Amino acid sequence: MQPETHFKFPEDEGSFAKSTLRCIGMGACRKNDSGTMCPSYMVTLEEEHSTRGRAHALFEMLQGEVLKDGWQDEDVKKTFDLCLACKAWQVGVPANVDIATYKAEFLSHYYEGRMRPLRAYAFA
Repeated sequence: MQPETHFKFPEDEGSFAKSTLRCIGMGACRKNDSGTMCPSYMVTLEEEHSTRGRAHALFEMLQGEVLKDGWQDEDVKKTFDLCLACKAWQVGVPANVDIATYKAEFLSHYYEGRMRPLRAYAFA
């Protein structure tokens, strides 16, 4: 069953799950010898803060086996907490995975029926 999404994901026949699978796991987002990579990954060197780690967390969330809280999953939210949506991934990721859109999609569902952080209202 497809989750209801705000974005349409036309390159993946409207499937958010299929879109997350576009990350083929080759780890180009983790290379540190050249090019551009995620600033939060560069600081933490934690897989969950790489493009691949974030796409994988969403895939696992949609499967519902390991991450069982769906759109309300705190572990998935933590993977996006440090994401700046800077689009650095566009340079080095051959799979054209759109982490900024994934972040927006996830957070829109995560905050449904909840208060956003105060700073979100202050800067809105």
